[in-house]
Amino acid sequence: MGIDFVWFLPIHPIGITKRKGPLGSPYSISDFRAINPEYGTMNDFHRLVSEIHRLGMRVMIDIVFRHTSHDCSWVKEHPEWYWRDATGKPIAQVPQWTDIVDLKFEENETTLWPELIDILRFWCEHGVDGFRMDVASCVPMEFWRQARRSVTEIYPRCIWLAESSWFSALRRQRDEGKIIHTDAELYETFDICYDYDLYVAWRAAVPGAT
Repeated sequence: MGIDFVWFLPIHPIGITKRKGPLGSPYSISDFRAINPEYGTMNDFHRLVSEIHRLGMRVMIDIVFRHTSHDCSWVKEHPEWYWRDATGKPIAQVPQWTDIVDLKFEENETTLWPELIDILRFWCEHGVDGFRMDVASCVPMEFWRQARRSVTEIYPRCIWLAESSWFSALRRQRDEGKIIHTDAELYETFDICYDYDLYVAWRAAVPGAT
């Protein structure tokens, strides 16, 4: 089939507090260094990665660094890492995302950033060959630069895929004074982007595209 990468959606434990539905969302993560027990164990993951590599393919996993679950240990251990309301309660900047709370990259460059970068190196040590970065466009570019340099020093073949944003999202976020990057900016650090800007142009050019 010509497949050379197997890409997994988030493989980590899902938060319990304010979980959406009985299963919850895999993007509401409680522990970035663990395997969701519903999927198996770390040993199971090692065997899976080894088999994928044996078949001549590589492994990519989803990385979700913009937010965590409400019951992630960081919420209590590092409340300063989160956006908070006037009462000090961690919040999600998108109100509909009730099962998560947003990490605050600003003012946490010396504490949060190294922790997140260490998580990337941790998964490389466990055989991961690439990362798809969730909502990468809403994370500071300087963080991605530092993360890429740190990982590449040890794992130069690691592939980086960015989820970018639609033009409408770019306009809205910037009108609200929030961080958001274009595909062109993301390509400074990432190997691949979703290319939403090109997709919009393609849809406009192709008759009947939906």
